[in-house]
Amino acid sequence: MKWVLRAAFGASFVVLLGYAPVLADSGGAPVAVPQELPAALAEAPLPPDPGEAGKATLGGIDSDGDGLRDDIQRYIAFTFPNSARIRAAAADYAKKVQETFFVGSDRVFAVNLAAEILRAKECLYFLSGGQTYEDLQNARRAKDRTLAEILNTKIRSRSYLAYDAQLAGGVYKVLPESEWKSGCTFNPDALPN
Repeated sequence: MKWVLRAAFGASFVVLLGYAPVLADSGGAPVAVPQELPAALAEAPLPPDPGEAGKATLGGIDSDGDGLRDDIQRYIAFTFPNSARIRAAAADYAKKVQETFFVGSDRVFAVNLAAEILRAKECLYFLSGGQTYEDLQNARRAKDRTLAEILNTKIRSRSYLAYDAQLAGGVYKVLPESEWKSGCTFNPDALPN
């Protein structure tokens, strides 16, 4: 299975040359965000919902200092309540995407960050365990919805597009499927599910 991320004309796109295990969600329908956390997650402290104050600045509010905006931390907890591994991978991906807001005009940083984002996606796909093209589409939709949550203001979207424009003309290699676990910045085997 091979994937190649290409950036051209200031907009990145993925060329899919095969399919791979990915985050599965039922039937491709939008993920329904539960209103209450399962009992196992209810004990984990979540930061309060920052509301509109969380949209006032580019970096948002990170009240617990974990590197992840509070609104995104809550989104991930409510969207992926049944898997600590998927939550960890989604949080890692989100943290990397948030870094894109502060790349500025540093192309080297942008290119290095693009590789880190690819590794975070590979980890997410590895942990999903899907085996079909439909699974791939479900994973892409879940990742896209997470990205949309991260880019929830005009200034965040513009900052991301400025970062993305710096990737123009580059080709970014995706690791072979057998190496996707190495993209995880945490030990997935240490998490319960």
